[in-house]
Parts: sequence; structure tokens; C-alpha cells
Amino acid sequence: SNIVVDGIDIMLALDVSGSMHFQDYDDDKRSRLHVAKDEALRFVNKRTNDAIGMVIFGKDALSRVPLTLDKKIINSLISSLEIG
Repeated sequence: SNIVVDGIDIMLALDVSGSMHFQDYDDDKRSRLHVAKDEALRFVNKRTNDAIGMVIFGKDALSRVPLTLDKKIINSLISSLEIG
């Protein structure tokens, strides 16, 4: 059977440059990258009907994931991101 679902296409752009090592708050010891990853994971998990892709950038930009509805692969790749 076919089910019609409304959704939009979303591309995430995540910074993996050296500046993401920094911590912005004394009461939160997480780096900028860890905060960005946590927020990206929360965002992705709320977008059940949307296709999501991901571009990472530092010195250069790299298309990491094309638009997909596979939230497991997006979550896995976001979790594994490292600086550089």
C-alpha cells in the first residue's frame, strides 16, 4: 500500500574545524563539537518524515551523506564525527 506523507528536504552543515575544540561555558565542559553533535542528533530524531543529508566543513567542505530517510545512518555518522 502507498502512504502519502508530507516532509521536506534538509541539509545539515556541521563545522569540524579546529575551533570546535573550544568550550564556551565554564559550567558545561563539552566542546563546541560535542554540543553541535548532541543538538544535531536531537534535531534529526524529531524530523521523522523529512529527508536529511549532511555536509561537513573545516578547511574544505565535504558532502558526507546525501538526502536520505535513513535516520540510523545519519545518527551513526553524526556520532562518529571528529575534528579535522
